[in-house]
Amino acid sequence: MSEDPVNANYPPGTVAICSPLSLQAYFADDVTGTCADCGIAVCFRPYVPKHVIKICVACAEKRAIRKGSKLKTRVTQQTLAELALYYSKGTKQ
Repeated sequence: MSEDPVNANYPPGTVAICSPLSLQAYFADDVTGTCADCGIAVCFRPYVPKHVIKICVACAEKRAIRKGSKLKTRVTQQTLAELALYYSKGTKQ
């Protein structure tokens, strides 16, 4: 993997889209927190920098609708690798 998510440059205002904790934690080492927009419990990966704003999927959708085509997204190589691992185990949604 070419990108180190721990040392990656996350500018002010960077948002991490997190899974609602009511669904389940995907990995045993997931970290829990609170959605910055609505306050529900969310989980995210332990390498997400502390200063990154954590929001739930529903709030991310609302932000995307408000911003329209101006919304910028990115996925780290580690996130892609972890998603591939998660789905390769035959996990059902």
